[in-house]
Amino acid sequence: LATAAQLLENVASDPVKFATVNRSSRVLKARLLDVDGGEALLVALGFVADDAAYVFDESLDAVAATQRAELVRTVASCVASVLAAIVAIGDQNVPDSSRSAVKLARIYCANILANAEDASKRRVSATNKALSTRLLGVSGGLDLLTACGFEAEGEPVEAFVCTADKLKLRVVVAMIDKADAVWADLAARAPDDGLVDGAAAADNSRVAEPLAGFTIARLPTVASLADRRGHAELEPELVVDEGRTAVQLHTWQPISKRWRLAGTMQIPSSRFEWVRTSVGNGDFELVFEVDFGDGKPVELGYSAPDGQPENEYVAAQRFIGEHFEHLNNNHLEEIARNLRVRSAPVFATVANLVSAMEKQN
Repeated sequence: LATAAQLLENVASDPVKFATVNRSSRVLKARLLDVDGGEALLVALGFVADDAAYVFDESLDAVAATQRAELVRTVASCVASVLAAIVAIGDQNVPDSSRSAVKLARIYCANILANAEDASKRRVSATNKALSTRLLGVSGGLDLLTACGFEAEGEPVEAFVCTADKLKLRVVVAMIDKADAVWADLAARAPDDGLVDGAAAADNSRVAEPLAGFTIARLPTVASLADRRGHAELEPELVVDEGRTAVQLHTWQPISKRWRLAGTMQIPSSRFEWVRTSVGNGDFELVFEVDFGDGKPVELGYSAPDGQPENEYVAAQRFIGEHFEHLNNNHLEEIARNLRVRSAPVFATVANLVSAMEKQN
């Protein structure tokens, strides 16, 4: 979907240069033609097939291409969020609870589609027993409800109201119908301790421990890191700057073999400040490094707004989409699991640092 949208955006920007896409294109083949329904999607979006290429319909202008690209981006975003929620529910709950949760979410969405004029179908009371036990009562249930377009209403929450349009609801229902297939595919794959197949790490069998029980006044200076190596991916280390005016959190990057500054906390202070790093199209609090086999670190950004880590499946899906030539959705669970496990000691260390600073203050 992302590739289809990019093709349309290219056409809109320069029809003469981008209206024709050769069938021999490796990117086109990998991202669309080798995917079930890929060619049908191209045709539906206005590309006409001939023996050598796909040519954008001459009767459609740049405005039409832009509108179609926006539509595809909307669908792709919906697919990613629902898929991430489905995978998370399957990973974090027993099978019966997982199936019951997604079934209820589907019922809500299908009822709205079948009764488009009935606004009551879009509203589910927060005290609804089925909602509270079958969906909100399972790990990841709220994320799935949110992915379906439901928003909390009232403070405290009185109900959940669906604001999704017909298109999004149809996509949601279609994705939920594939939940069993998604879980079966994930279950069939053997676990792997690496971030992705073939990825290099300091010691993929070792998970770092959070730092605790330290005294801020006794922390070493940042210069001490020059002669120290980490033992696990994203291993946290606390030091102070040379003037001892701030505590710094560094994390070990095993591929580039260096410490990366993750954030700082002034002395005294009550707030930890993350150092956000630009990766791809976003800025992120944590950065992982991945090696696709050539020894060169590829950065994976992991967001933690207000210190709360983002859904690891969303982050994994984003990384897969950015590196389709190396990855596919078969890697989703593996990447998400590693993000969750290896980032946990970092967030725990930050919490311990804030606590230690508060005691000192």
